[in-house]
Amino acid sequence: MIPPTIGIFTTTPVDYLFGQLDIDAFLTDIKALYYPYIIKEKHVLYPTVEQVLNQCDIAISCPFTSTCINALSSGIPAFWYDPLNKCSDSDYHGTPFLYVGKDGLRRGLEYWLGKSDQEVRAIAREYGNIIDPFCDGEAKQRFRELLL
Repeated sequence: MIPPTIGIFTTTPVDYLFGQLDIDAFLTDIKALYYPYIIKEKHVLYPTVEQVLNQCDIAISCPFTSTCINALSSGIPAFWYDPLNKCSDSDYHGTPFLYVGKDGLRRGLEYWLGKSDQEVRAIAREYGNIIDPFCDGEAKQRFRELLL
Protein backbone atom coordinates (compact mmCIF):
# COMPACT_ATOMS: atom_id res chain seq x y z
CA MET A 1 0.00 0.00 0.00
CA ILE A 2 1.35 3.41 -0.99
CA PRO A 3 1.35 5.86 1.94
CA PRO A 4 -0.62 9.08 1.48
CA THR A 5 1.22 12.28 0.68
CA ILE A 6 0.40 14.97 3.21
CA GLY A 7 0.11 18.61 2.22
CA ILE A 8 1.19 20.69 5.22
CA PHE A 9 0.00 24.29 5.46
CA THR A 10 1.52 26.64 8.03
CA THR A 11 0.49 30.11 9.12
CA THR A 12 2.18 33.31 10.23
CA PRO A 13 3.11 32.96 13.91
CA VAL A 14 0.94 35.12 16.15
CA ASP A 15 2.15 34.49 19.69
CA TYR A 16 -1.14 35.10 21.48
CA LEU A 17 -2.99 32.64 19.20
CA PHE A 18 -0.72 30.23 17.36
CA GLY A 19 2.93 31.17 17.89
CA GLN A 20 6.23 29.79 16.65
CA LEU A 21 6.28 27.09 19.37
CA ASP A 22 2.88 25.90 18.15
CA ILE A 23 4.08 25.83 14.54
CA ASP A 24 7.25 23.94 15.52
CA ALA A 25 5.16 21.33 17.39
CA PHE A 26 2.74 21.17 14.43
CA LEU A 27 5.55 20.39 11.96
CA THR A 28 7.42 18.02 14.32
CA ASP A 29 4.32 15.91 15.00
CA ILE A 30 3.37 15.59 11.32
CA LYS A 31 6.93 14.80 10.19
CA ALA A 32 7.12 12.09 12.90
CA LEU A 33 4.38 10.17 11.05
CA TYR A 34 6.97 9.28 8.37
CA TYR A 35 4.55 9.87 5.52
CA PRO A 36 5.73 11.74 2.44
CA TYR A 37 4.84 15.41 2.73
CA ILE A 38 4.97 18.75 0.94
CA ILE A 39 5.08 21.96 2.98
CA LYS A 40 3.43 25.22 1.96
CA GLU A 41 4.66 27.96 4.25
CA LYS A 42 2.58 31.09 4.62
CA HIS A 43 4.00 34.06 2.67
CA VAL A 44 6.41 31.88 0.68
CA LEU A 45 5.58 32.01 -3.02
CA TYR A 46 6.52 28.47 -4.07
CA PRO A 47 5.13 25.97 -3.97
CA THR A 48 1.71 27.56 -4.30
CA VAL A 49 -1.33 26.31 -2.41
CA GLU A 50 -2.72 24.92 -5.66
CA GLN A 51 0.53 23.07 -6.45
CA VAL A 52 0.55 21.42 -3.03
CA LEU A 53 -3.15 20.52 -3.22
CA ASN A 54 -2.58 18.94 -6.65
CA GLN A 55 0.13 16.69 -5.23
CA CYS A 56 -1.30 15.67 -1.86
CA ASP A 57 -3.80 13.03 -0.75
CA ILE A 58 -4.72 14.85 2.46
CA ALA A 59 -4.15 18.40 3.72
CA ILE A 60 -3.30 19.27 7.31
CA SER A 61 -3.43 22.96 8.15
CA CYS A 62 -2.65 25.18 11.12
CA PRO A 63 -5.87 26.38 12.72
CA PHE A 64 -7.74 28.21 11.19
CA THR A 65 -6.23 28.78 7.79
CA SER A 66 -8.40 28.80 4.69
CA THR A 67 -6.39 25.98 3.12
CA CYS A 68 -8.48 23.40 4.98
CA ILE A 69 -11.66 24.64 3.29
CA ASN A 70 -9.82 25.09 -0.03
CA ALA A 71 -8.77 21.44 0.08
CA LEU A 72 -12.24 20.20 1.01
CA SER A 73 -13.74 22.33 -1.74
CA SER A 74 -11.39 20.56 -4.14
CA GLY A 75 -12.48 17.13 -2.87
CA ILE A 76 -9.29 16.56 -0.84
CA PRO A 77 -9.62 15.32 2.75
CA ALA A 78 -8.44 18.04 5.13
CA PHE A 79 -8.37 19.13 8.73
CA TRP A 80 -6.83 21.62 11.13
CA TYR A 81 -4.30 20.29 13.62
CA ASP A 82 -3.76 21.99 16.98
CA PRO A 83 -0.82 20.22 18.67
CA LEU A 84 -0.95 22.15 21.96
CA ASN A 85 -4.74 22.59 22.38
CA LYS A 86 -4.63 26.37 21.94
CA CYS A 87 -7.92 26.53 20.02
CA SER A 88 -10.21 24.37 22.15
CA ASP A 89 -12.52 27.28 22.96
CA SER A 90 -13.03 28.29 19.33
CA ASP A 91 -16.27 28.06 17.38
CA TYR A 92 -14.69 25.29 15.29
CA HIS A 93 -14.12 22.96 18.26
CA GLY A 94 -16.24 19.87 17.74
CA THR A 95 -16.36 20.12 13.93
CA PRO A 96 -14.88 17.30 11.85
CA PHE A 97 -12.08 19.72 10.98
CA LEU A 98 -10.20 20.27 14.28
CA TYR A 99 -7.99 17.64 15.88
CA VAL A 100 -5.92 18.23 19.01
CA GLY A 101 -2.71 16.55 20.21
CA LYS A 102 -0.77 13.63 18.74
CA ASP A 103 -3.65 11.20 19.31
CA GLY A 104 -5.96 13.64 17.57
CA LEU A 105 -3.57 13.85 14.63
CA ARG A 106 -3.72 10.07 14.22
CA ARG A 107 -7.53 10.07 14.62
CA GLY A 108 -7.83 12.81 12.00
CA LEU A 109 -5.76 10.83 9.51
CA GLU A 110 -7.73 7.64 10.19
CA TYR A 111 -11.05 9.47 9.90
CA TRP A 112 -10.32 11.29 6.66
CA LEU A 113 -8.30 8.58 4.92
CA GLY A 114 -11.11 6.14 5.70
CA LYS A 115 -13.59 8.24 3.71
CA SER A 116 -14.46 7.56 0.10
CA ASP A 117 -14.17 10.37 -2.46
CA GLN A 118 -17.97 10.62 -2.43
CA GLU A 119 -18.06 11.01 1.37
CA VAL A 120 -15.35 13.70 1.26
CA ARG A 121 -17.31 15.62 -1.40
CA ALA A 122 -20.50 15.39 0.70
CA ILE A 123 -18.69 16.82 3.73
CA ALA A 124 -17.11 19.51 1.55
CA ARG A 125 -20.54 20.52 0.26
CA GLU A 126 -21.93 20.66 3.78
CA TYR A 127 -19.20 22.95 5.10
CA GLY A 128 -17.36 24.28 2.07
CA ASN A 129 -20.39 25.90 0.46
CA ILE A 130 -20.27 28.51 3.20
CA ILE A 131 -16.98 29.83 1.82
CA ASP A 132 -16.87 28.59 -1.77
CA PRO A 133 -20.29 27.80 -3.25
CA PHE A 134 -18.68 26.35 -6.39
CA CYS A 135 -16.73 23.75 -4.35
CA ASP A 136 -14.00 23.63 -6.96
CA GLY A 137 -11.08 25.12 -5.02
CA GLU A 138 -10.86 28.11 -7.38
CA ALA A 139 -12.40 30.81 -5.13
CA LYS A 140 -9.13 32.71 -4.86
CA GLN A 141 -8.71 32.79 -8.65
CA ARG A 142 -12.29 34.04 -9.14
CA PHE A 143 -11.67 36.78 -6.58
CA ARG A 144 -8.46 37.84 -8.37
CA GLU A 145 -10.35 38.01 -11.66
CA LEU A 146 -13.00 40.23 -10.05
CA LEU A 147 -10.27 42.68 -9.05
CA LEU A 148 -8.96 43.02 -12.62
